[in-house]
Amino acid sequence: MIEPTGKANFLANAGSPVKNIKKTPKQEIPSGDRVDLQGDKKPGFKERLGKLKNKLMSLKVRTYLSSIGIGGVGLGVLGGLAFGPAGAVCGALAGLAGGVTVGAVMNSPMSWFKSENKKAERVPPGSDVIMNPDIKESGLLRPDVQREIDRTTDSRVVEGNRTTLLKNGVESFPERYRMMENAKHSINLQTLIIHSDETGWKTANLLAKKAKEGVKCRVIYDWVSSADSDPKMFKMMEDAGVKLIAFNPPADFKWHGENLKNIDGHIKSAFKDFAKNMNGKDIDNLPKWIEKRGKKDFKFWKKNNKEVFERLIEYPPLLIHKLNNRWHMKMLTVDGKEAVVGGINIGSEYAYGGTDRRDLSNGAGSMSAECFKDTDVKAEGPVVGEINRVFAENWEIAGGKNPGEIMTENPPPGIEGGTPTRFIKHQPKEKKDENIENWYYGMLGNCKKTAYISNAYFLPSSKKFRKALINAAKRGVDVRVLTNSTETNDLPPLTQAGREFYKDLLKGGVRMYELKKDNPGKFSTLHTKASVFDGEVSTVGSHNLDPRSFKLNNEDTLVIQDKEFGKQMHEMFREDLKMSKEITTEDLGKETGADQLEQWFYGQVMRELL
Repeated sequence: MIEPTGKANFLANAGSPVKNIKKTPKQEIPSGDRVDLQGDKKPGFKERLGKLKNKLMSLKVRTYLSSIGIGGVGLGVLGGLAFGPAGAVCGALAGLAGGVTVGAVMNSPMSWFKSENKKAERVPPGSDVIMNPDIKESGLLRPDVQREIDRTTDSRVVEGNRTTLLKNGVESFPERYRMMENAKHSINLQTLIIHSDETGWKTANLLAKKAKEGVKCRVIYDWVSSADSDPKMFKMMEDAGVKLIAFNPPADFKWHGENLKNIDGHIKSAFKDFAKNMNGKDIDNLPKWIEKRGKKDFKFWKKNNKEVFERLIEYPPLLIHKLNNRWHMKMLTVDGKEAVVGGINIGSEYAYGGTDRRDLSNGAGSMSAECFKDTDVKAEGPVVGEINRVFAENWEIAGGKNPGEIMTENPPPGIEGGTPTRFIKHQPKEKKDENIENWYYGMLGNCKKTAYISNAYFLPSSKKFRKALINAAKRGVDVRVLTNSTETNDLPPLTQAGREFYKDLLKGGVRMYELKKDNPGKFSTLHTKASVFDGEVSTVGSHNLDPRSFKLNNEDTLVIQDKEFGKQMHEMFREDLKMSKEITTEDLGKETGADQLEQWFYGQVMRELL
């Protein structure tokens, strides 16, 4: 198996394999002309002076000044009239003291001035989503912003495409099967998981059938994430002529089968073991304990619990050390003309999304008994050439033969009036890039009204990313994030670890939502990785918003710059919020010290593993 070695060699000699894509040649932009994607320009003297003026004119400061002024002058005058100069001085001092007291009372949260401290009433989730941001002048599609995104994401906008939003498996799998059934020349599939359940076998049988008909079928899948699948399924495909690559199988894989069933139990047991030596005083003064002893105690505990980490490092979502190089990309191209990109893997838990179907033949705890909420997007047009190009590169890196053949079929010419689209690949381990992360900074730094994000595994441990979310909210952008609750996350400790950062996000104006367990769609887990900004730029892909996707996993995402598509994304986001619960500072205030300790501990574990 060939280890990743950087850009595929054949691309250097292949010329421009997609002739009808007009791409702007890369140009280094002078530093003075670059757009700050995060919108974090240092304020000048006038801006700082303006901020100081705003603070001095705030309601709280004005309340203090008014109380002090009225009290000081009033009692000073009365004292002077009654007792002369000495009385005026004493009266003024007494008035100043009284003014400070009055100001404090008026600014207190317990003040009787209810109009200033009235609690915001909760509205039903999704009911106040801004459906039509109506941006007069785009901040996202400006040429300078687009040039900077080109540079920082190593991608280009391709004109003349048609895109279709595919909500859940109920829409995605019929379209996938139709595309593959109609294939004449090639089928290229890359996925993280292929389960040997009903959906996996159906896909495998269709690929085998097309291979026998002479269609060139190539499949890349992640060995670790598909290790529990039936080897007979893969052998059947190979015997039929399907070219398969199981990416990066490790030589030693000790705990895998047991981990799939007991990972949550392992981490919970680890937490109980860690917390057993803590007393109530430590928990009541948790911030102080974390500052003085937390990290030291965790380091000591980790040293004495090596087996726990041996198990955890081999669990597919966490894989580290020699197993850390995983490909999380998901893409399907057919005949160089149509493609599907998104978060959906090949398994019944994905296919059943949006249906009432469940497969209990393997037991109620099996994956096929689950129902995942997920999103794909279908693309037609020249951008399929960009997706095929990335697949060809991955095929060569993974050890596949004749990658140049993948690029022999040019996609069709651009569609008149079609959608501007860009395909972003993200390879932080091989290429040391931060492409998808940089795209988010570009969106959050330049959007004007809305930033709606749905993401399965939201662990914003990056200060830079949290700052980007908060800065957008402080500019008046409606920033909302939908993710899993501990009840719906297939790895609950990830939600607990993510919750450690909710307080700062909520304080900064970001609104947080979690999928409810008993939701109307009967989804067991949110697996979507999609977002929409200002209703005019959307993305659907494979990436999570956690350290693994940002710094380790190979990922991909399709960016659609179209208001009509944006409307569909807004509608989907609104409907998804109706199945969620908004998390507020009031909710966080109900958490006990033990809850906060658990979140902190899981955060430490995830930092070690991710």
